[in-house]
Order: sequence, then structure tokens, then C-alpha cells
Amino acid sequence: MNCKKMITTANNLDTIFKIAEGFMKAFAIVFAILVVLMKIFKEKLVMSSVSLDLDFVKLHLAGEYGMVTGSVLNRIDIILITGCLGCIVIRYALGALRNVLAPVKLGHPFDKEVPASLRKLAWIILVGGGLIQLLGIVGRVLLVNSLDMDAIFSSAAIESVEYVFTMDFGFVLMFCVVIFLSQIFEYGQQLQQESDETL
Repeated sequence: MNCKKMITTANNLDTIFKIAEGFMKAFAIVFAILVVLMKIFKEKLVMSSVSLDLDFVKLHLAGEYGMVTGSVLNRIDIILITGCLGCIVIRYALGALRNVLAPVKLGHPFDKEVPASLRKLAWIILVGGGLIQLLGIVGRVLLVNSLDMDAIFSSAAIESVEYVFTMDFGFVLMFCVVIFLSQIFEYGQQLQQESDETL
């Protein structure tokens, strides 16, 4: 079987993932530095007023409604921490992918290390994705608590304001797919071992 194309592809992907890993490490460091700077300089680092994004509508809040408060600063901290955590999770996921590619680069796609690396990747996706989604909800709750939403939306046209906090569970689906792939590669590894023993 000619596996030159597979090896070339694996080498190219490994190079791309290695570069992306470096970027994620740099971005994580930048986010961490910004978190520390926010703690030291607080209000000096943020704008004097707050704006509220509602999909394609952006509300620029006036006067006391747009004041930067402690809760707003806490929300900014959560956003920066989420960004830092996201970069760390992506970096570890890329590392796990590179571990999957390592034996493929040598022409051994069904090496015994591949299923274990895929399972590690799956757990990184599950835990990291869950944490990022939870931090996103915490950030939204802080935003709601930091602004006087009833006063902002006080209009005869608006009967009530309702908050709906949702989570994207796509990371659970990705976890299941990668776990399934690890089982396929584990089965392929067993078949490869049986084939080698027969020879």
C-alpha cells in the first residue's frame, strides 16, 4: 500500500497545528496579562460608557445607565478569563491532535498510541467546552446584574424583559464523535496486530 500521500498530509497538518499551538500559547499569555492589568488599573483600562449588543442592534447607553461599575469590570474579567481558557483548551487539543498525527507521519495510522490520544482529545473537548460555556453564562448573568435593564427598556412598547441563558452543547457531540473515532482506530489497531502476527 502506497501511504506517501497520507504521510505528506500528516506532515503538513502537523506543521499547521504546531504553528497554531504557538499562536494559542501567545494569545493565552496576552489574555492572562490583560487579566492582571485589569486587576491593577481597573477603570483606567476600560471605556467610560457601556454599550449593549443585541444581535444586529447596538445600544449606546447614556448617563448613569452606561456607567462602568464593579459588575461590568467583573464581566470584563470573565470575558478575558474565558478567552485565556479557550486558548489553553485549543492549545491542548492541538497537542493531542499532533500526538495522533505522530505515528501517521511514520506511516503507522493504526499505532497503539492513536486511540489513547483520541480519547485524551475527546476529554479535552468535553471538559474545556463545558467550562467555556459555563463561563459564558456567568458573563451574561454579570451583564444583566450590572445594568438596570428595566430602566434601559422602559417603554410602553415593551411589556416585560425576559432573560434566556442557553448553552451550545456542540462540544458534547464532538466528544461523542471523537470517542467513536478512538474505538474505530482501536479496532483497526487490533486488526493490524493480527495481520502482523499472521505474517
